[in-house]
Amino acid sequence: MSEQLTVNTLKPVYNLVELELDDYEEIELVLDTIHDLKLFFETFTNCTCRRTPKQRDLRTCFEKVGFKCFFERHFELKALEEHELELFIKLQLLSFEITDEKSDNKTFKKYTYKFNYNNSLPLCKLAYLKLCGINSYLLYTLQSYLQLNRLTNMFMEILDQFLIQYGTINRFPSPLRYQDDSEIGKVYASKKSGGEEISFQLLHDNTFNKNGKLDTISMVQLSDDHKKYLYTRIRQHIDDPYKDILCPQP
Repeated sequence: MSEQLTVNTLKPVYNLVELELDDYEEIELVLDTIHDLKLFFETFTNCTCRRTPKQRDLRTCFEKVGFKCFFERHFELKALEEHELELFIKLQLLSFEITDEKSDNKTFKKYTYKFNYNNSLPLCKLAYLKLCGINSYLLYTLQSYLQLNRLTNMFMEILDQFLIQYGTINRFPSPLRYQDDSEIGKVYASKKSGGEEISFQLLHDNTFNKNGKLDTISMVQLSDDHKKYLYTRIRQHIDDPYKDILCPQP
């Protein structure tokens, strides 16, 4: 009986080439992530998108994205630190946000969110939670934070333009790509998630001893003008416990 149970609980063997994920190494983290997403994709009820009788494409929202693209975005977000992931989601929520301008209540605005993978591929809330690897409580917490700490339209316009220009000029990196020792200092990037990638060599010389001690870089003191700018212009946007650490009085 125990042998039968052991066999039944083994995970399937996945072919990374067939999944178009041969850029990734066959390590436990990659295989476990593939298995988890495969189970998610196989459950039709994980998609709560509204459907109509006249709708021709009955695929789930995550099937329209495709397993490869969904996996790559999910795996990239999985590599982020907790504060980096939360910042990423906050920025996305600001772009997803729809305000009820017709509301009679001027002191309380109702916000809804149009989740998506990109501009042409909308996602339901369950699929977006899975994509980001978070639960509904964290999403609600971040939404509440944004509603209590509104950013100005000017800041949002500047941020949007910065992200567009940065992505166009520098391209966005793809973290956690498999690399061997011959690719030290090389990064892969694409203009959009799932798009064609090119590589950049960041180092002039990659023959150094990667296990050796690196040269230290001396720190440069902030100028008085810079300190004053941080204190007068930036400090107000910093959480209270960190105000005196990041933006102390000059």
